Amino acid sequence: MRFRFRLIGTEVVSRAGRDVTGAWVEEAFLPDRSGGVIDSYRCVAQTRRPHHWRITMPVAGRDHIEFERIAFPLAADGENVDMLIVIHAFFDASPEH
Repeated sequence: MRFRFRLIGTEVVSRAGRDVTGAWVEEAFLPDRSGGVIDSYRCVAQTRRPHHWRITMPVAGRDHIEFERIAFPLAADGENVDMLIVIHAFFDASPEH
């Protein structure tokens, strides 16, 4: 099971300092981070249940970004999860922090 980012919101791009739209998860994160993200997404797809987690993510040349993320399963046929929608909530008010 592989996951690709189909669309990255402008606020996420601004805070992360790069746009990974179209990239596979394992290409978008450092190796020590991608496994946890993949495991979480796989859990959402297999259990068909949302998953919430709080993250502190390192960003090159900037302070760490702290945010919460929730992933929801979506199924075109109403049964088999074929897409996730992921929502981020950042803890500070501006991307300059």
